[in-house]
Amino acid sequence: MKIPYGTPKEKALLCGTFLLAAGLSAAILRREGLLSFPFLGLPLYLALCALVLACLSTGRGEADLFSRGLYRALPALLLMSAIFYASSLTLPSTACPGRSDLLFHFGEYFALGLFTARMILPGPDGKPSPRPSLLAFAIVLGYGLLDEFHQGFVPGRDPDWLDWVVDGLAGGLGILAYPVLFKGKDA
Repeated sequence: MKIPYGTPKEKALLCGTFLLAAGLSAAILRREGLLSFPFLGLPLYLALCALVLACLSTGRGEADLFSRGLYRALPALLLMSAIFYASSLTLPSTACPGRSDLLFHFGEYFALGLFTARMILPGPDGKPSPRPSLLAFAIVLGYGLLDEFHQGFVPGRDPDWLDWVVDGLAGGLGILAYPVLFKGKDA
């Protein structure tokens, strides 16, 4: 069963995704012994994102293009800002070693691919086409590259091409998953 765009069910799923990310990030921080300032800001920010999305008008059935556009773009932009914040944190060398780091990258960029596809893909007929899919993939891949570049300026963090490859693969899978999980914007 596909989830229709702009419905209470879809809004609850968006909010739930941010709340799940908040809970998972808090659990990872607790496991790593980092549940303190400034690290605690990430789960709190993600929970605040869920609250903002819950209060946001979908613009469905309204002529208000601004609220419709905001509802469409805000989840991807909020997730991008959360990724930027997480990449700005200096982590101890023992935090998120090896595969845990790659799993974290996979999760955040899968969600980013899904949200970016949600922002771009549905055309006037509600069906995805290759050109917007490639644009969504370019956005996710470009953001992953900027994220790795940004980490080069954060003490204790290093850019890693393997992280970027995982970011691209996960984002691509998220983009491919969008039409399977969701109906078009006017459905």
